[in-house]
Amino acid sequence: MYTRLCTIACFSILSIPSITLAEELTLYDRISELEKILHKPTHNFTNTLNIKGVVELEAFSENKSGNNDSDTRLATVEVNIEAQINPWTQAHILLLHEDGEDQDLVIDEGFIAFSFNKNAIQVTAGKQVLPFARFESHMISDPLTLEMAETNDSAVVTRFDGDELHATIYFFKGDIQKVSGNKNATQVGAHLGYVINFNELHIDFGVDYLNDLSESEGFLGYFENADGDPIIQQNVPGVAVNTLITMKDWHAIFEYVSATRQYDSRDLVFAVDGAQPSSFNAELSHNFVLSGKDVNLAFAIQGSNQALNFKLPKQREMVSASYALQPQTSLAVEYMHASRYHPKHGASDASSNVVSLQLAAQF
Repeated sequence: MYTRLCTIACFSILSIPSITLAEELTLYDRISELEKILHKPTHNFTNTLNIKGVVELEAFSENKSGNNDSDTRLATVEVNIEAQINPWTQAHILLLHEDGEDQDLVIDEGFIAFSFNKNAIQVTAGKQVLPFARFESHMISDPLTLEMAETNDSAVVTRFDGDELHATIYFFKGDIQKVSGNKNATQVGAHLGYVINFNELHIDFGVDYLNDLSESEGFLGYFENADGDPIIQQNVPGVAVNTLITMKDWHAIFEYVSATRQYDSRDLVFAVDGAQPSSFNAELSHNFVLSGKDVNLAFAIQGSNQALNFKLPKQREMVSASYALQPQTSLAVEYMHASRYHPKHGASDASSNVVSLQLAAQF
């Protein structure tokens, strides 16, 4: 009997630390879980941050009467950063370097986008390339439509994307000042497009309106006075019409951009009258596979009218070919013949022939 009581007592004493330790471990696990909840990160960037970009190296050789030129350059560095903050909000930053007068990497776009109604409606606020015209092209060189009419400003843009119909309206302060004293008036622009899908045929047609074409990058520098302020007598609206057609491996692009009326001759003149500048791009391209690599072959005719003051050529005939060396890496070559305006209009540059080579890597 005594032996049995001693055995029970010893077992009970030995069991007390085991029970206490188990309780301590349970309590520790509960505290750890609570700490994880209280200190849970509010944003997981590894899941929502998307970074992509492109690096383009170019070499060219230009031949024109009495003046030959050639060069190699880092033509473009583009870094696109997007963060999905929540299901309805997205932040966007585009860092851009383009070879030219400004060699810095600048913030070309920076805006916040809000999506509604299952992403059918989107509102973006901030600095961005405004949706006036489309500027699609398979060429190495930018189309004349872009050189004349690309517009970048801080704006509020509202987009609607349906199955067939898509529309955009936007507002921005603008930089142009009018002599009448109405400085930096609020500008407005709009886009309306319609998509047709029939078997393998895809057609995307669009028309655009901008309250003042002078707000485009190609115009602003021309209108700047000695103090750096772009000043004009009166605003001139701009319109653009564009069509993208895809049929299997064939793609056709047509775009036309124009001022809706003549500028005051004190602002912009062509010959002896006020100018009404315009430009167009017509392009046909074909995708095919060669030795297991993707190839694109493209032909284009581009032109401008009454745009001599913006240093645009009268017409371009272009052909290009691009070859996918490796995934996300391509090599392209382009031949361009550019015709000048007639000397009677004040043209001084000669017609030229340019061969360009581009090595591009995307990430």
